[in-house]
Amino acid sequence: PTEGLQHRDLIALDHHEYRTLLDACRDAGERTFVRVLCEAGLRRSEAIALHVGDLDLDAGLIHIQRRHYRCADGTVDVDTPKSHKTRYAAINPSLVAELREVTAGRENATDSPVWTRCNRYTDGEAVSLTGAAAYKILKRLGHRTGLDVSPHLLRATGASLAVAAGVPEHIAAKQIGN
Repeated sequence: PTEGLQHRDLIALDHHEYRTLLDACRDAGERTFVRVLCEAGLRRSEAIALHVGDLDLDAGLIHIQRRHYRCADGTVDVDTPKSHKTRYAAINPSLVAELREVTAGRENATDSPVWTRCNRYTDGEAVSLTGAAAYKILKRLGHRTGLDVSPHLLRATGASLAVAAGVPEHIAAKQIGN
């Protein structure tokens, strides 16, 4: 762990910072969550709404078709993605392998959330990851690495790393739903 968060205005993480962030993840679930936010360009609300059935791991695709959002009355609702269009995001073979590990044994449970949490607040029952829990994961990773991490920063990082690897800007923008 580092002393404090870097307080520079981050637009995107560089390759080294992203590797540092991934190395700080405590398990495959946390790591795949971060990787999907970054490499597939999902918004936090889209990632927590992913079901196992949205993953076509044989084709290396994620089908983004819903998002979870908190209503003014505190309830959580489901809607189409922010763009109101479903989309597919291509993922690389190493992320496919990690997602297979995270979803092992649940391949036929297509309505099962990809990421769950289980703690004293859920009475020990596995429930879908919430937006607040997602932010706590990123905040914890930020403290471990000294990086000021947010879902938006990870989306920008994914697009930036893709363009640096030779992906045309318009393709990178389409991947993240812009």
